[in-house]
Amino acid sequence: MNAEIKFSMVIPARNAERTLGACLGSLRAVDYPQEAYEIVVVDDGSTDRTAEIAQSLGAKVVTGSFKCIPEIRNAGARAARGEILVHMDSDMVVEKGFLRRAHEHYFEQGFTGCLSFVDKAPEDSNWLARLWHTPLRTKLHVPRRKDYLTTRNLFVPRAIIDAVGGLDEALFLGRKGGSDKEYTYRIHRAGFPLVSDPSQTLINLGYEKSLAEFLKKEWWHQGNMLFIAKRHGFPLRILRNPLLGLYHVLGLGGSLAALFLTPAPWALAPLTIWAFPSLAIVLRQASLGGQWSKLPPLWLVTFLRWNAAGISVPFQLANLWRKPCTRGLA
Repeated sequence: MNAEIKFSMVIPARNAERTLGACLGSLRAVDYPQEAYEIVVVDDGSTDRTAEIAQSLGAKVVTGSFKCIPEIRNAGARAARGEILVHMDSDMVVEKGFLRRAHEHYFEQGFTGCLSFVDKAPEDSNWLARLWHTPLRTKLHVPRRKDYLTTRNLFVPRAIIDAVGGLDEALFLGRKGGSDKEYTYRIHRAGFPLVSDPSQTLINLGYEKSLAEFLKKEWWHQGNMLFIAKRHGFPLRILRNPLLGLYHVLGLGGSLAALFLTPAPWALAPLTIWAFPSLAIVLRQASLGGQWSKLPPLWLVTFLRWNAAGISVPFQLANLWRKPCTRGLA
């Protein structure tokens, strides 16, 4: 570790030439001393100009062919020298105050946990992206404690890495999602706070271009949740996602059966039960953000999301005892 380098941005990238230039360009334009941070791009076997773009913008490039997402992020972490590791995605564009605000948290206020800022889709994106990636929580103007943060932008002090290790490479099957869920759960369980700060907003260029792509990503995000639960003794905090998804799939089956086997008035009961959990989630979000006009489309997307998650559960069960990705913690 170099004491002069405060932050190390670790960015996995595979054929990311479409967004990487904007991502790195925004990091080079932040209101923070250039010598006090570094950028590490982990090029996962790209066949386009990813490595060339990274080098042209002054990033350190780590190359390789990796088996899973945790392995890619850990490779970048091993090459990093800063006091605070910043896991980022290659399609995120930051504001000028991105590192200055993080500096206030860590080096002025003495914060010792993990930090994340909020993200949203570009203004010219489609309705789905603007709805889903401009979350209601951005209307809250103070940092909030969380029990989960995403690695799209995640600040991790070295003290946390020394205490809990890196992302778990032995847990995951292939390139499915869930590594950020497991990692921040482990950090939270070790007693370190997780905070989401809405004072900085990142632009997410990797937004979904269609509803089909959105549902495919949700399937991917849920792909290793039962592996995570098994790794930690099946705690309810991790099981709640698979259970909520499974509830929706059972609700789908019950609703279809009711439509064919019961009189019309009674068929509405299972439909209502099927829809209720998603509605409750969205009502809570709307009450926090006060954006009631977004309630109907947000409910629909949330409802479809949890049905997609539920469909993934039987496939996860079938793969639960397969050999995982590779070695253990980095």
